[in-house]
Amino acid sequence: MGPFRRITLGALLAIAGCDVGTAVVLLSREDGGDDDPPLVTSSPKSEFKVWVSWLPEPAAADGARADLIASNGNPAAPLWAQLLGSGVGTTLFDPAVDPASINTILIQATAGQNYRLDSVEILDDEGRVLEHASGTTWSNLVNPPGEMLGPPDGVDAVTNAAGSTNAFIFTRYAGPIERFQINGHAEGVPPAPGDVMAVGGFTSGSDERPGGLAIDPDGLIHLTLSVNNDIRLVRYGLDAAFVDGIQIDSSVNATFGSHSVALDPSGEIFTTATIGDGKVLIRSFHPDLGSGWNRTIYSGKQEDRVEANGIALDESGNVVVAGGMNSAQGLNHWLSKLDGGNGSVIFDFRPGGDPGETYWHGVTTGPGNLIYTTGDLTSGLLDVVQILTGRFSPAGAGQWEDLLGDTDPLGDVGHSVALDSAGNLFTGGSFGTTVQGRNGALIRYGPNGGLSQVITYNGPANGDDEILDIAVETVGSDTFTYAVGYETVAGQGQNFWVRKYDANFNPVWTRTHDGGVGNDRAISVAIHGDQLVVAGYQTATGGLTKFVLRVYAK
Repeated sequence: MGPFRRITLGALLAIAGCDVGTAVVLLSREDGGDDDPPLVTSSPKSEFKVWVSWLPEPAAADGARADLIASNGNPAAPLWAQLLGSGVGTTLFDPAVDPASINTILIQATAGQNYRLDSVEILDDEGRVLEHASGTTWSNLVNPPGEMLGPPDGVDAVTNAAGSTNAFIFTRYAGPIERFQINGHAEGVPPAPGDVMAVGGFTSGSDERPGGLAIDPDGLIHLTLSVNNDIRLVRYGLDAAFVDGIQIDSSVNATFGSHSVALDPSGEIFTTATIGDGKVLIRSFHPDLGSGWNRTIYSGKQEDRVEANGIALDESGNVVVAGGMNSAQGLNHWLSKLDGGNGSVIFDFRPGGDPGETYWHGVTTGPGNLIYTTGDLTSGLLDVVQILTGRFSPAGAGQWEDLLGDTDPLGDVGHSVALDSAGNLFTGGSFGTTVQGRNGALIRYGPNGGLSQVITYNGPANGDDEILDIAVETVGSDTFTYAVGYETVAGQGQNFWVRKYDANFNPVWTRTHDGGVGNDRAISVAIHGDQLVVAGYQTATGGLTKFVLRVYAK
């Protein structure tokens, strides 16, 4: 790869523990909270209140509902003796009672304030979601009550208390209930950071997997999507509703590699995809999805590929693609630049000679048309695979590179890179370990390539946990990093994982999602205004992987 490499080993400088890190507004007991101020920015007229109890069967719940209606929605002892507290938005509760004695959660709201209730999540002692509200709800003056069932999806059950008659809703769970979180917000008050605002998907009878995504200034979401053996460009609104789409390529038989998308300021769309037989297809589309140019690049050795973060546009409108091209030594780093207007190749950098099969996974560009990449590399000296991150000139000449990782045999990899407004470079990926599987890795370099900070994330099961994409933004004097990927949870497999970090890489909030069957992953992320858009997949009953688009309050 040239003379720009330096090696840094064992630079795991800080460990981030596993937690839910949700947008906590209030904890029901003083020793369970943190020191952060409430996240709701305006105060509603009154809070909702929460009780817990034990109801042995649905018939008992029917009777409890009748009693509550007769008392104008006011719970009474002995059944409702455990008043936990109250909240004004998404709230974590930690009952100071025997978890085995709780299987029912009651929420009450007065006429002083209507609430939009999205979901109730039952959590373990490490904050992992064990169960959602499901099946039957018992309520009065809540419409429609069934919208509180299932995982958070941005579709709410709304309380509508009238006069002195309070609204209420309660649900029964398998239990025991050690901790739980009520997701929702007051009518007229914005969702708390980390709340789910919308969820969407794609309708097909096949496997579906997203690649990269990009959002235009009007909030139109563009993403690439594999549907069985086809690759499509699909578009969604910020409400996660499908808008339109077009086929990029069909009859794709690639075993490895992925696909991605980038947008220029005029609305032109550029896609890149591994389409099989080692071929990488790069295409352009007009804003109305009319076809522009296309170009196929390959080495002839049938193993070339590009990944979900492998395309970017520079300030001049040129298309930069990073991935891998095969050579006599195996799969090697590949970096190419194409004219955005006609697809002609400006440079095609295939250095060759890298030991082992390692390549670029992610690319971004910065001021002055500089190019930044991340991926992995087998160190010839130590015979281990480590994260390789670097910067190139507009002509593709290497300016600096850093090889970072440890000596454990499980390989390290960088999946995504992003720049902040000060020119600091962020890399998201994973470090392979002997006893904890893959640990998520978040890395920051200074503008000149100096290593600034590294943290890792090991989930509760000591299984594989990876950061697959990152997005970075600067708000005033603060920089925030949004990392998405997956974590392994015992009994659930891989779960969708989304986390916001502050400028010092401290977690601000975290959201996880278990689809209920098999593995679930967040693949790509982008920011639009106050919203965070995440594309991923979850495994459905029967084993198909199904695309899911989740929009969060940032």
